[in-house]
Amino acid sequence: MINKRSFIPITLIILVVMALVLHIAHYKLKKSRWDTIVTDLCLKEGGVKIFEYVVLSQEEYDRNDGYGNFIKIKDKSSSKLSHDYFYESKTTFIQKGSPDSAGGEPEVRKSIYTTFRRNDMKIMQTLIYFGRRGGDAPSFAHPSSFSCTRIDELKPQYNKKFYSLAQGIVKNGK
Repeated sequence: MINKRSFIPITLIILVVMALVLHIAHYKLKKSRWDTIVTDLCLKEGGVKIFEYVVLSQEEYDRNDGYGNFIKIKDKSSSKLSHDYFYESKTTFIQKGSPDSAGGEPEVRKSIYTTFRRNDMKIMQTLIYFGRRGGDAPSFAHPSSFSCTRIDELKPQYNKKFYSLAQGIVKNGK
């Protein structure tokens, strides 16, 4: 026969554990939903589009502070007037959230990086990036994040594609 005194605490423990599991599952499902949306957006719109490849002469390479067979494109505010190229970025929020607050809504953003040639303001390439930040169950940890590719991995690909022809010219000393 089950003792009523031991039955109540066990039932209470089971109910608390079930509530905790359901609470965490709610946040996991919400994050998973947004991660799927971000992945779909990246597949449809994301990535690098190159409108014109550039072959740099040694003089252009030097003028643009070349190093290691390529030049670094800086944002408009920190590039020098002597640099032939600069980029501008624009971020829009698909889901404006509060990722730093405990149990906050996730923040989902779209960032567009556009590289311009300074002398004629022609668009040379664009990079479109999507990412999610936050949406976690309340905890003391930093908010999680998700993107199709981490921006650290995507930016070098962005620069590398732009300079792929220039690297060959510089390596050959032309």
